[in-house]
Amino acid sequence: MSGGNLAVIGPESNLLMPEPALEAAHRRVRRILAIGLGGMILLMLAAGIDAVRVLQAIREQSGLIQADAMARTGTLVSIRTKLLLSDTFVREYLLDPDPNRSAEDSSQLRRVWADLQQGLTTYSATPNANEAAMAARLRGKIERYWESI
Repeated sequence: MSGGNLAVIGPESNLLMPEPALEAAHRRVRRILAIGLGGMILLMLAAGIDAVRVLQAIREQSGLIQADAMARTGTLVSIRTKLLLSDTFVREYLLDPDPNRSAEDSSQLRRVWADLQQGLTTYSATPNANEAAMAARLRGKIERYWESI
């Protein structure tokens, strides 16, 4: 613009606006854009913080599930070990000609059996209905095994 204080708003517009008003309009647009951009950045920051919080909660829950699964697996391993020990003590009881050692084998068998029953009780206390049903079936089979002994 030469020497005047009027500016053309656009090439297709015939409206003329004084330059200070044009600058004020540009400042308002910039301010609105800056506020919008700042708002978007704040929303993204809030979403990121919430995502981290949710991820932490998932991680904690996963840890609890994993610890529970490991405890149940440990209980099942203990039950299996006690069954194998009981089998060993039964075999030694039947094959040992010394009556004193047979009595000791019988005593150890009863101790192992009590531990096995405790393991079955622990495993049966699971809140999962499917595992509780499997634990009941396992208990029935183990009791039939004990009756056969």
